[in-house]
Amino acid sequence: MFQIWASLRRVDGETGRDMMTPSKKITRAEAIQIHTINGAALVQWEDRLGSVEAGKLADFVALDHDILTCPIDEIRDTEVVLTAIGGTVVHDTRGASTPPHWHTT
Repeated sequence: MFQIWASLRRVDGETGRDMMTPSKKITRAEAIQIHTINGAALVQWEDRLGSVEAGKLADFVALDHDILTCPIDEIRDTEVVLTAIGGTVVHDTRGASTPPHWHTT
């Protein structure tokens, strides 16, 4: 989540100086898109990765904050609480003894 936060905040790592100008600003949705579907397109896998759609691999994460609505600086400290690869849960910090049931609508 640090990279998404950095895309929105644009602070110099050494000086802490704000480097954001109006021409550099992007929305939260654009920051997420850069790191999902645009990343998949970069490696020419957009037909398999990068968005939640029927026929794709179902790789996704669940976060402990809603990064679309929380204060921007909370995005930096947002943690992944669940990771699924190919629809199978491979990491779950909630301590659940059985993986959650996933379904699509």
